[in-house]
Amino acid sequence: MDRRSFLQRTGAVLAGGMAWSRIGYAGVARADLSNIGVQLYTLRSIIGDDVVGTLEDIYRIGYRNLEFAGYYGHSPLEMKQIIDDIGLHARSGHFGLNDFQEDADAVLEGAATLGMEYAIVPSLPGSMRSDIDAYKSVAQTFNELGEKAREYDIQFGYHNHSFEFEEIDGQIPYDVLLDETDDDLVAMELDLAWIVNAGHDPLAYFNRNPGRFHLWHVKDLTTDGELANVGSGRIDFPTIFDHADQSGLRYGIVEHDRPGRDPVAAIANSFMYLSDILG
Repeated sequence: MDRRSFLQRTGAVLAGGMAWSRIGYAGVARADLSNIGVQLYTLRSIIGDDVVGTLEDIYRIGYRNLEFAGYYGHSPLEMKQIIDDIGLHARSGHFGLNDFQEDADAVLEGAATLGMEYAIVPSLPGSMRSDIDAYKSVAQTFNELGEKAREYDIQFGYHNHSFEFEEIDGQIPYDVLLDETDDDLVAMELDLAWIVNAGHDPLAYFNRNPGRFHLWHVKDLTTDGELANVGSGRIDFPTIFDHADQSGLRYGIVEHDRPGRDPVAAIANSFMYLSDILG
């Protein structure tokens, strides 16, 4: 199916109506399309050349929530005007830990200008994950940044890859981060593809750490371990979404790290699948 067909179908889904509400940090009783967003990193190959056009495509597909990974040559204030005019909402953003450490106020002021609810560190450099003590030190830094983010009415958080689940001295670093960070100060954005790729069960983590996972990266994997459009791989999304409230979910963020030549079609495919299981 080509891009135009995708946009026509998903636009029809949107026209059918979606419930919008502010959802408390305790999570959602039932995830639906109003909780779904898209990570703009997925569209990095095209958005720099046509910011407005790409964001309009996102709107026509049916997404209303955005997670940023840079501002594509615009100031936060300029970007706020652009997304307001289109009808989109900045729910979260990814910011390097070095950016926070260099000038946390600048990061958070920009996020607050856009109306973000979450400021997320997307990964850790190798030097900060050499041993368990390094992870404990990172956890303390996260707690401090969580306190700072509160000054801006923003929740600080962390996004995982697979490496956090590789045992070090008999311990799983991701568990250390969960144990050593304050529940109220540090939320987790659980990347569903990477945790599954590491051989772990998201539901087990929801059960052991209820309410910690305010955001998910909704991302799929093939049986060969390749990234895929949501619903075209092996991850059991209906079962995972059944546990949205237990996890503390507020937003499910669609992402595809390698979406191919047409990332708009990729996110449209994912949205259509989610409309089928959540609509």
